[in-house]
Parts: sequence; structure tokens; C-alpha cells
Amino acid sequence: MAGGFFDIRVLTQEGEVFSGEISSLVAPGENGYFGIWSDHAPMLSVLGKGELTMDSPNGRQVFHIDHGFLETLENRVTVIVDQLAQAPMEEDTEEI
Repeated sequence: MAGGFFDIRVLTQEGEVFSGEISSLVAPGENGYFGIWSDHAPMLSVLGKGELTMDSPNGRQVFHIDHGFLETLENRVTVIVDQLAQAPMEEDTEEI
């Protein structure tokens, strides 16, 4: 069912850094960014350097990653990366 949720795990050499339920994922593939939603076809991809963006019931999470792999299978996504840092939260700014 499109528009639903799926499970994700983000792993580094140190262990699991994020696990939860999300509604969408945008990841930096080796040849450009791509998106994943619930019921996505099985896939294995090499990740490049960039931002991993996840939308969840609790809001948006953004991580800066430095290469890795992503697998999606049966509404579960596993991301394994060399390095990861959580991006600072963007503050809403009002134009004057």
C-alpha cells in the first residue's frame, strides 16, 4: 500500500545509530539521489557521499553520510555506512 510506513536500520562500524518506522527515504546513490517509499521493489545500492533524509511520524531526520550500502527488502531498509553525522536542525526563518 503506497503512502504507508516501513522499517529502517542505519548501521556504522560502531553499531546501530538509528532504527524506526519511516514514510519516505531519500538517499545519495553513487550516480545521484533516489527515493524509497513503502512497498518498494527489492534493491541493493551503493551509496555516495551526501545526505540521507528520512521522514517519520516524529518529523524529518537528516544524516550526512560518507559512502556505504543500502538494501530494501519486504518493507525493510538497511543502510550500512562508513561515517555518519546527524545534520543540525534547520530553524524556520521568517522573511521580513
